[in-house]
Amino acid sequence: MDVNRDNFYGVLPEILNDINNADYVAIDGEFTGILPFNKMNYFDTPAERYKRHYECDRHYLMIQVGLAMVRCINPTENRYALKAYNFYLYPENEIDAFDFQSKSSSLQFLAANHFDFTQLFLKGIPFVCKTTYLEKLKNSQLSLSHRNNQQILNSNDKNEKKSEAIANSPKQSESNNLSDADLLKNSMIGFSEVMWKLQESVSDFY
Repeated sequence: MDVNRDNFYGVLPEILNDINNADYVAIDGEFTGILPFNKMNYFDTPAERYKRHYECDRHYLMIQVGLAMVRCINPTENRYALKAYNFYLYPENEIDAFDFQSKSSSLQFLAANHFDFTQLFLKGIPFVCKTTYLEKLKNSQLSLSHRNNQQILNSNDKNEKKSEAIANSPKQSESNNLSDADLLKNSMIGFSEVMWKLQESVSDFY
């Protein structure tokens, strides 16, 4: 099933439920470029191969992720059920935009295999880096707290008491004291929610 910005939030509960019920999940990705074969060493350890790919592929953009959720429905007969999703990924707006590299041969390969670039650029699902997003959330909270403090300092006694009451309300205090996990839970964006759910599942497994 192809998933883009138009239908992502409609099928998201089903996707998260499939992840929860899966015995294992297979992941595949399409990038705007990959490590060339002449840079590979077939005698690499897994750690060395990962490092090679990371140093090269981090400059490219992952533009599609395929998830296959596999669940055993009859262990005796070795019968399995599979649900597969293809996610088109692309930054949502100018604020979240960033530069990335591409390789002509990789783009030609995708085009030859009928990759839908129109769907990618116009309907790609946004995503964010967890570390970057947490930093943005905390900075926005600090900015809000600073503005509230300035309002208190510049107000008269009556308004000062009113502002303090608002700032010290349970809802405001709860917002200021949220943990990283709570911030992410309350403010997840786009495809990142799927990946963070997968990370939680792996952590729970181990």
